[in-house]
Amino acid sequence: SVPQRTAKSRAGTSCARSSSASWPRLFFKTRQLRAWFFLWVWTASTRAWALRAFLLSSSRWKTATREFLWFLTGETNIRPLVLQGVKIWNEWPHANYEKATGDAIGLDQCVARIAEDAEFAARWGDLGPVYGKQWVDWPTYEPVGEGLFRPGPGINQVAQVVDSLRNNPGSRRHIVEGWNVAELDAMALPPCHCLFQFFVADGKLSCQLYQRSTDTFLGLPFNIASYALLTLMVAQVTGLEPGTTSILQLAKDRPLVEEDVRDVGRWHERREIARRIVDSKRSHIGQRVGRPPTHRARGCA
Repeated sequence: SVPQRTAKSRAGTSCARSSSASWPRLFFKTRQLRAWFFLWVWTASTRAWALRAFLLSSSRWKTATREFLWFLTGETNIRPLVLQGVKIWNEWPHANYEKATGDAIGLDQCVARIAEDAEFAARWGDLGPVYGKQWVDWPTYEPVGEGLFRPGPGINQVAQVVDSLRNNPGSRRHIVEGWNVAELDAMALPPCHCLFQFFVADGKLSCQLYQRSTDTFLGLPFNIASYALLTLMVAQVTGLEPGTTSILQLAKDRPLVEEDVRDVGRWHERREIARRIVDSKRSHIGQRVGRPPTHRARGCA
């Protein structure tokens, strides 16, 4: 017979298990499940979204992955993204083309021309020195005399950080900066996720990202997935064990745009689905090991 436990003991067990690393791994290995799963952590002046594990619909996961890999190439033209079906940046070249030419071309038609016509894409598909350009090719300038300068070799910040993690993991300077003040006006959009830093503790690599602003229900899930992926990639090439990924942002700098209002309902639906799946998996695991199912206590969601 299974001994009966009090509500207090059940609550303690629920909290303990919700923070353990065993059941999330079992839960997120199930392929057919489609849900968003977030862990919220509050501090006095910032909101930290700490990612322990995540599962995205296959289409969104592919989109986030393709965009981030595109960033890491240092590319600034959207044509490679368009050819892969990634639509995140389509509006900026389209708006730029219409403003410069006065041709009221449709968005889909403009994107199709970027995909089909390399010359058209070279002229109208560039976003300026956004994100990846700063990460892997930060501009430098060399003096040539008489107060004149010429472009020097670009700085690959990502490569420098990887080298630093391998040779000096305890350093507090594993930082990649995207906010290049001199080139902000040339960017289609100044970076929202503008700085990230790696740190190593107990042989585990963790990443902390600072965002000046984000579209809470649109961009933030992609940022979480992207930087979790980056942490795994960097951990692999440096021989470290992946730790956690956290995103810090000022609470006042989280705009809620009109498109987000529609996403709020969907987000709550996904969160409820995730909760049901977690409860189901935990109950199933408890039955398999001969323990009664654990019920979520208040305050442990």
